[in-house]
Amino acid sequence: MARRCNEDKIIDHGAVGPTDRSTASSTEGCGVTGTERVIVRDADYAERSMDLAVEGILERYPFDFRGKTVLVKPNMAAQCRIERAATTHPALIRAVVKALKRRAAKRIIVGDNPGATAYGANERCARITGIMDAAGDTYVNLAERPVGVEVNSRHVDHVYLSSEFFECDYFINLPKLKGHSHAFMTGSVKNLYGMCVGGEKSRLHVIGKNPRIFAEILVDIFQSRPPDLTIMDAVIAMEGNGPTNGTPRHVGKVLAGSNGFALDAVCARMVGYAVRRVMTLEVGRERGLWSGRIDSIPVEGEIPRIKKFKPPFTFGAYAVFGRTMSPFISCLPRIVRDKCRKCGVCASHCPVQACTFREGEFPFVDKARCIKCYCCQEFCPHDAIMLDGRMFRLTKLMARIRADDR
Repeated sequence: MARRCNEDKIIDHGAVGPTDRSTASSTEGCGVTGTERVIVRDADYAERSMDLAVEGILERYPFDFRGKTVLVKPNMAAQCRIERAATTHPALIRAVVKALKRRAAKRIIVGDNPGATAYGANERCARITGIMDAAGDTYVNLAERPVGVEVNSRHVDHVYLSSEFFECDYFINLPKLKGHSHAFMTGSVKNLYGMCVGGEKSRLHVIGKNPRIFAEILVDIFQSRPPDLTIMDAVIAMEGNGPTNGTPRHVGKVLAGSNGFALDAVCARMVGYAVRRVMTLEVGRERGLWSGRIDSIPVEGEIPRIKKFKPPFTFGAYAVFGRTMSPFISCLPRIVRDKCRKCGVCASHCPVQACTFREGEFPFVDKARCIKCYCCQEFCPHDAIMLDGRMFRLTKLMARIRADDR
């Protein structure tokens, strides 16, 4: 195995799923592997372009994959088609799988746990996003064998993760660069939230009610099994209110690194996001998981400055009024009836039942119970939920002004 840490940190909770103590291992104390070096490559989704980008990256990170089990985790997010730019593009997944086969990996596992809680929804997401086709015979439904893992956290004592992450020799992370309504930015660190199985995400959203607590939980999960290598899909990124309802934006880059925090920091600079706004980077800096200094990160390749890349509007209140006032003016979900098809997906993904649904009626959002995790908006397949609230128009305008000034 690539890592051997304290195996006692794997716990068995009976009905949750099987636990293989002979192969599963926690990474407490292992930290984040590798240096802070980040590689930036030009790329598009054409097969040759992506193959060249991936081969160039793996030459710079010469892991010995021969005879090893390698887990490849894309961002599968939700049942979104490729053109929405909400998920890792199949071209990158296909290129990585081919490269690993050329390097004689014994077993390749491609999979993720999208936000959908139903077991079968994992495979539907994989089909709709094109990820199952790209993965071919390497696709695995990671919801089958969850395992309880103890974490060193102020907020939770354990999380339920896919056991495959602790049974592989190497773990390659394939995130998508996006804005995020609750985490500000989704990248290397946030993508590991997909290690959580089924309803575990809902439980953690209830605990992580504000961006700071949520970021700490995300970093706790990341530290449970850091990836050996991250390759970021930033060919077509998503600006604004991601992770599924933002606007696709051409960036034309693939980035890679063995330190996920350093990679996210470079991505933040590339799109004009202030590092201090990305709470996972702040938490990582405080824990010593990266230097906290972007200018000290060695970068191979040119970091473009993507102008007017819009931030998530949900954070406008934080920027304009600060944390003291933001709870009173923050964004709340609102049903757009012209788009709503009364499918009830929004209500099924609300972790606190603030969004309710009756057959044949429009969903209802109880604003008093809403914890502003925006799961309802994230998983609405018809883009029928917008974020609104007191002074929302002003904060949205200020966010646009800041983007225009970059």
